[in-house]
Amino acid sequence: FDQGNAFTQKTGNDVHIGLCLHPQAVAEYDPQLELHKRMIGLAEQKKLMIVTYDEVATMVLRDEF
Repeated sequence: FDQGNAFTQKTGNDVHIGLCLHPQAVAEYDPQLELHKRMIGLAEQKKLMIVTYDEVATMVLRDEF
């Protein structure tokens, strides 16, 4: 997160980190969603925005980058 945030501040470009976890894998290996909770907590601490794939797709289609 720190490197992505530094890049954004330096260039003015957004950084998107994709998280794609198969539902069956999540159910097996992380049923309490600890990975998601940690990522959300870190993003909140660093005042980073969390968006959905749909929101990113809409930004791309609208050429908002």
